[in-house]
Amino acid sequence: GYNVVDTQAAAERSIPVCNVPGYGTEAVAQFAIALLLEICHHIGEHDRAVHAGQWSRCPDYCFWNYPLVELAGKTMGIVGYGRIGRAVGRIAAALGMDVIACGPHPWTEGAPWTPLEELLRRSDVVSLHCPMTPQTERLINRDTLRLMKDGAILINNSRGQLLAEQDVADALASGKLAALGVDVAEAEPIAADSPLLSAKNCIITPHISWAALETRQRLLDIAVENLRSFAGKANTFVFHVKATRDGKLVYDKVVSLDFTEAGTKTLTLTDLPVGSVVTVEEIYSGASCTLVPEGCSSPADPTVTLEEILEFVFTNDMDGPNQGHGIQNHFTYGPDEDGKLGWHLTKSEINGGGET
Repeated sequence: GYNVVDTQAAAERSIPVCNVPGYGTEAVAQFAIALLLEICHHIGEHDRAVHAGQWSRCPDYCFWNYPLVELAGKTMGIVGYGRIGRAVGRIAAALGMDVIACGPHPWTEGAPWTPLEELLRRSDVVSLHCPMTPQTERLINRDTLRLMKDGAILINNSRGQLLAEQDVADALASGKLAALGVDVAEAEPIAADSPLLSAKNCIITPHISWAALETRQRLLDIAVENLRSFAGKANTFVFHVKATRDGKLVYDKVVSLDFTEAGTKTLTLTDLPVGSVVTVEEIYSGASCTLVPEGCSSPADPTVTLEEILEFVFTNDMDGPNQGHGIQNHFTYGPDEDGKLGWHLTKSEINGGGET
């Protein structure tokens, strides 16, 4: 996050600010689901009970000390449907959950866009994946908690300031919330007097959703490339390129292009399996550019050469310091109206929603 940076003061002093988006999408989504599964099955508690001898002394072949919850058929409400929110939605859907989501702009693909109040009323599980802004600070408070189903589950591994902690603790104590799983706190390290530390049915981990070895390496790679580009060339663009095939990651690299001299540049991606879906995210830029597949009839620089790729998505500043002004362009490969094969711009979205 960059909410700890005074971006207005930096702009007044002409100090560039650049974050590192997208490095931990999969890991953070995985952790959100891990919190949910721990709440549903109490795996850690049952493991400790077994090691303490409870199973050995049990007169039957099994036991459980807590109610167990099946997620299939329940509704997952995702607040914030950016990269991480969409990844969480895909996993929840794979578990058989009905997924709905809300965000600042409606969208047309993925989980149905749902107004926040309706989402809170309908959801058995609410998972927060939005940035901390003046609009989202203490988003979950006494008033919004009243809208939620009795016995709902709340997950937050986004930003601790999204919760009014005392209100949430009170909802846990009354049973309005069945359980809470958080990886973040209003103050970090968590304050010794935080009401969540003594709250009922509350799982807290120390802000480690992002900390898998793979994500930390990716973070360093992108940050180093950002610094190298800024220090060396004001007109260098840095991109995070990922490709998937049949739902599996097959390509994950940080690449850069030099735009010191104006003109069209080509970013060529090699060793991509046939039928891949490619995503290119602009991470750092000293000017402005748009990427399109080679042969697409849109006047944009630089050009991307992609052979035998089925789909291409370019994301521009979706979650960066200029959030709310990002553009996501979708291209597909196929015949045009005259039957000629080529790349075609099929859709543009603003900040993940709102066709243009």
